[in-house]
Amino acid sequence: MKKFYLFLILILVVLVCLNIRCAKINKDTPCGIDQQNQEQLFKSTDSRCYYLDNSGNKVYVDNSNCTCF
Repeated sequence: MKKFYLFLILILVVLVCLNIRCAKINKDTPCGIDQQNQEQLFKSTDSRCYYLDNSGNKVYVDNSNCTCF
């Protein structure tokens, strides 16, 4: 029975860590929707416009696509 509880605790820790990782992926400013890909656009701290692909990687697009300043 102890092994079962340890297994559940391990799963809980993994899920919490994944949730924290996902929450830290993007803290940049939302800046509209990309018309080609229909993806949420963001403006980075260095003023570059991008969206996140399915893997969580930044895909930079022309700054004129972002609607915020």
